Formats: sequence, structure tokens, C-alpha cells
Amino acid sequence: MILDSDDVMSGLSALDGGSIDEILMTVREDNSSDRSGELNVKAVKARGGKNHGRKTQEETRRRRTEHSAAATLLDRLDEMDAIGEIDGALDEEVAGQLQPGMTVRLRGALELHPLHQADTMLRSFISAAPKFGEQETARELRKVLPMWDAMIGTGNSARVLFDLATAPAQVPRVLVPAKRTSLQVPIAEAAGHCTIVGKVDRMLGPDEEVLALRVLQNASVSEMERSAVEDAAVEIVEGFTGIGVSCSAEDVVMRGPLIMLRPLCVWR
Repeated sequence: MILDSDDVMSGLSALDGGSIDEILMTVREDNSSDRSGELNVKAVKARGGKNHGRKTQEETRRRRTEHSAAATLLDRLDEMDAIGEIDGALDEEVAGQLQPGMTVRLRGALELHPLHQADTMLRSFISAAPKFGEQETARELRKVLPMWDAMIGTGNSARVLFDLATAPAQVPRVLVPAKRTSLQVPIAEAAGHCTIVGKVDRMLGPDEEVLALRVLQNASVSEMERSAVEDAAVEIVEGFTGIGVSCSAEDVVMRGPLIMLRPLCVWR
């Protein structure tokens, strides 16, 4: 469902450059085979059809390469006994044994963070509203999209936030920020009970906090930004509660104890 190819490739290169060379050699052989085969195919399709077929082949090849690298990386980490296995709940006792930089494997229920649930619903409503005579509502919502996009983050570098629950009423909260480009399925289909292998990125104590929304992307959080987001939290929560998204101020300004787990790969 989620595969961060950049982190997988860099991790595998650091452990075993030979495996990367072997995978890339297989890809080059696939490319050569495809090109040779094309010489025997009569040009009976339109150029658009050829381009579509080529893009499909390239996408299939890219995914196969990424999945091969991920499987090889997991095998190498297992051989080195370098993955911490969390069997059961990631509770405070287990969290006390974790450190940033550790690679762990665990199972749990992955759900979209409430603000990203709201983001998905907002865009779906704007798209569908005209079909139900809600053109004016959609028009008004489109006015706030530029500001909302700036806060939620867009583009290839943006991340989608997920909550990972390994037990009811789990403490600490486990937050999984995934690159949009790492999603292998539509965002609405990424949730579910799954296995996740990831690196412990940050561990926040009870006196620390992190913002789910940012005014300034890719910059350190200033006191002015934190105050602005916190002040807006009440209005944001009220707005999303009105469209059926269960959200609280703690989902906007998230306080510890909290673990940020950067995913390498996630599968059902």
C-alpha cells in the first residue's frame, strides 16, 4: 500500500550495493528485451496507443524494481537481525525501549489522520457538489482551497498523515507521515489492518508538540506560527465536525507522548 522507494534504495545501497546493481541489471535487460521485441511488431496502432503502452510498461517496470528492492532490503535486515519486532501493542513500556533511528516491524490499524480525512472529503464534495445543485457552496469552498493547500501541503514533497493503532486507547499515539508519491493505492484505500516496517523518526514527550498543519512548509516551527495554528484550531475543528469528520484541537496541535514513524513499506 505504501512504499518509500527513495529510502528503500538508499537503505539497500548502504547495506549491499551489489543487490542494487543486480536489480538494476535486471531492469536494463528488461528494457533491452522490450526494445528488441518492438522491432517485430507491425505499426498498426496509433502513436497515442504506442505511447500509452510504453508508459504502462515503464510504470510496471518501475514498480517491479521498487518491490524487488524492498523485498531485498527486508531480507538483508532480517539476516542482520536489524529489525525490532513489536508483537502486540506499542504501549508506554514498549515505547520506553525505542530510540530514534531504530527500524521496527509491527501490525496495527492504519487510519487517515482526521485532518486528511477532512481533506479527502472536502475535495470530493467540491467535485460532486455541482451534480447535486450545490454549485454556490462549491464555489465558496474553492476560495479557501489555496490557503488550505498551503497548510495541508501539496505536491510530490507533501506528506499524508496516518494514525497507527495497535490497541484500543493506545498511548503513545503513533503517527505515520507518508510521502504522497509513496502511496501505491488511492489514498482512500490505504487504510486498514496492516504490517508496517519503518524507522522511528521522532519521539515526543508529554511536554512536546507537533503541528499537523503548517503555515510555512519546510521551515522550523516558530512561536508565531504555532500560536496562529493553535488559535485557528477551534474554528478548523468546528468546521470539519460539521461535515462529519471526528476531529479535535489535539489533532491540529498534537502533544506527546507521540511517536513519529517514517514508513519504509506498508502492506496488508
